[in-house]
Amino acid sequence: MASRVLKFSICTKGPSTEHGNTRLAKQYFENALRHGSQFEAYYWSAQIHANMARVQAAQEGMPNTGSCAVATSFYKIIAERGSWKSTLISEAERLWKSGGEQEKEAAILRWMIAADRGLEAAQNNVAYILDQGAFSICCYTRRRSSFYDIDKAGLRWGLRSSEPPSNKSAQLAILHWTRSAGQGDVDAMVKLGDYYYHGLGVNEPNVLLKEKAAGYYQSAIETHSAVAMWNIGWMYENGIGVPQVRIVKIVEVVTYVDTGLPSG
Repeated sequence: MASRVLKFSICTKGPSTEHGNTRLAKQYFENALRHGSQFEAYYWSAQIHANMARVQAAQEGMPNTGSCAVATSFYKIIAERGSWKSTLISEAERLWKSGGEQEKEAAILRWMIAADRGLEAAQNNVAYILDQGAFSICCYTRRRSSFYDIDKAGLRWGLRSSEPPSNKSAQLAILHWTRSAGQGDVDAMVKLGDYYYHGLGVNEPNVLLKEKAAGYYQSAIETHSAVAMWNIGWMYENGIGVPQVRIVKIVEVVTYVDTGLPSG
């Protein structure tokens, strides 16, 4: 589906710069992104937004800051996830897909190095592995001069089991979710809201945890996350972490989920 939408949107864009074509192409590229296009749709969308900013700067003397921000974020994704010869990200993906235990350990090591270098995709991958309990991660601590296991806690499923998930797993996952959210990743924002709501990897008063969870969900809503809208709507309905409101926020959530558009 993503490839079909992408091909049609490139054809729609064509060589013409006529406004109607560009606007229609922009809509199709956004659809391609929603259907899983990993690279080309980001590139063309970035080009369109960058051009919009340049045109407004030429006409009005000031660029469209919204278009500049979108173009920058998409160019960043392209730079981090593109296949530029041999990179830590591409090596890690190749090793992980090979399926062997040693290869997966090597993949995780590369993702962790890339995450420390600030690559958002790697930060997400490390956090996701910890969250799903997909693999055991070993970390080295100089103070203890030994290795300890970040076990297969499966933070996602640990919420439903009688055995609490590893606090080390949760703390390391929060570290990488926080780094990713700081770069504008909406899924990381939602995950941080989940972690703070359930008190995973943090040791703070329950009231403060719920308030922080609501704050992360609210940040995710600004980038139109339907999951975050549902969560914050439920919190408003029940007065958890936010003042209790029974009608307005729930209407916003239902409107977004049903139509894909915010109310109002």
